[in-house]
Formats: sequence, structure tokens, C-alpha cells
Amino acid sequence: MWQFKSAAFACALTMAPAPVLAQQAENDFAHWFAGEWRGAGTVSGNASRAALDVAPTLGGRFLELDYRFTAFAADGTATRFAGRGFYRMDGDDAWTGHWFDSSGAVHALSAAVDGEALVARWGENGRSEYRRIDADRLEVVDSYRAADGDWTEFARISYTRDEN
Repeated sequence: MWQFKSAAFACALTMAPAPVLAQQAENDFAHWFAGEWRGAGTVSGNASRAALDVAPTLGGRFLELDYRFTAFAADGTATRFAGRGFYRMDGDDAWTGHWFDSSGAVHALSAAVDGEALVARWGENGRSEYRRIDADRLEVVDSYRAADGDWTEFARISYTRDEN
């Protein structure tokens, strides 16, 4: 039994995908995207501050997005939200994964690099666009599909790379 388990483990290791950033040799979006981002914008019409940390994880096999924001309502209350997405590269520009957040939601993710942006779909009715503005600026727009089928923006955050 030990030999079978060892052989199966060795086989799994040889079949494991290459580290996510190594797969980006031809398209540098993942290399550029990795880093610590800090920004401000609006979420559901409220002024917001946000952080987005993007880094390889689990032996470099996945790219993790760690997202947090605080939205400030006019009445002085604050809403906090946190979520984590784990992406795996499934081809030159295709990414898949899962999202988990503080509202208890779990979404399947599918994304593709389209020029200067990563366009991600979460679930059937959610979309996030991560657009490279320049070397150290990123804009993220989150939308949901309304009942009429049109996309409705509910969040827009402009980030700058945090160089620490």
C-alpha cells in the first residue's frame, strides 16, 4: 500500500501545473498584478477605502486576491467587507478559481486577460474588471447583471501600488 501511495503522490507532483507566475511568460499581467494595492472610490454609492493584496500562494500554483474595503455611509456608519479569491491559470490568458467572502458567499470564478485588463465573472451575475492604468495604478469596477440583463456598476476603486 505504501508503494501505491508514494507512486500516486509522485504522479500527482509531475502532473501538477507550473507555478502561476511562471505560466505568464508570454503575458505579464499576473506579474504586474501581483503586489499590494491601496485605494479609494465608491461602493454602493458610499465613499470607500480599499486594499487589494495579490500574491502567488500554495507553492505558487495559485494567485490569491485578498480584498478588503470599508464603506462610509452619510449617517456615519461604516460597512466592512473582506473576500479572498484563488485563481489558477488554465491557459495563456484563461484563469479559473473560487471566491469566498465575509457575507458567506462562495462563487466559481472564470476570468480572461483582455489587453490591459483581467475580466472576471463570479457566479452567474457578477463581474469584476481589473484594469491596468499604468505601472503603479489599477482601477477595479464591480458590476452585477440586473433583471433586464444589463450590467450595473456598484463599485469603482482606483488603486495605487503600495511600495511599503
